[in-house]
Amino acid sequence: MKTRYGKWYARWTGPDGKRHEKAFASKRAAKHFQQKMQRERETKKDQRPAPTSAKSHGRSRKPQRGIPSAPSPKNSKRKLAV
Repeated sequence: MKTRYGKWYARWTGPDGKRHEKAFASKRAAKHFQQKMQRERETKKDQRPAPTSAKSHGRSRKPQRGIPSAPSPKNSKRKLAV
């Protein structure tokens, strides 16, 4: 809450995350309104569903560096006995 030019300002954050201010003639009225808006935001936040986990989008994992995989027969340095 802040005071400016003889007015008291109630400050709160709405359920959408935006900040709001409203001017009042008395400190008591500003404080009462600010508490009311905070209670409303908390009840709206409690009603919304829990966030779901992120999907992996089906991407496969890349092999780790430094761990050699089995060499393919084409790229093998060892020659087969004929």
